[in-house]
Amino acid sequence: MRRCGHCYQRGHNRRSCPEIRREIRDNPDGYQARIERQKKEQQSRNPRRCSYCKETGHNKKTCQKLKNDRLDVALDNRKWRREFLDCARTNGFTVGTLLQFIELTDGPEMNDWKRERIQGLITKHGNYGIVIGFVDEMLDKRQKQRSYAATRVRFPSGKTLKMMLPVSFVGLMDQYAEPNMKIVGKLNAENIDKQFDYGWHNGTDTADYHLNV
Repeated sequence: MRRCGHCYQRGHNRRSCPEIRREIRDNPDGYQARIERQKKEQQSRNPRRCSYCKETGHNKKTCQKLKNDRLDVALDNRKWRREFLDCARTNGFTVGTLLQFIELTDGPEMNDWKRERIQGLITKHGNYGIVIGFVDEMLDKRQKQRSYAATRVRFPSGKTLKMMLPVSFVGLMDQYAEPNMKIVGKLNAENIDKQFDYGWHNGTDTADYHLNV
């Protein structure tokens, strides 16, 4: 329980101390009354300002704009995640799904740098990998802005790497995303939603990240 720094009684702090209030009332020219006036003058000159919206009269904890922005981000996250789950179910993508590196073709989407990179991964780790989990916080609306590695894949080398979503998800990724793997062993993914917790499903888990708070 909190303890007052003035009277040392429990149940209140110095700001709400009844003893200080009484001193100010009984002695308006006394020390406590002068301190109180100085505080009020300082507050009038430097009103509290919200560190988020920069408006005065409130702080970040009570900022209505922040509350509204969090709701907007959560809504966008939920929309993207619903589409992700639908795509995963359609394509049999869940923990245990078998992935394979895409073919090293001579098509326009395969430049020398990408071919060398994929070949290096195949040589080092193997051509196939099993999905063993996800990077939950990376599976949100940011994939549309810049695609991040959000799939944990275990390879024959014994190494687990974080990889981009497979090519089946290009419609949910940014236009420049270049997934390196494809789905070759589908599973029943009807229960993929069970892989994620409540915060993930309602989109609130990464809201503050997107708002830089």
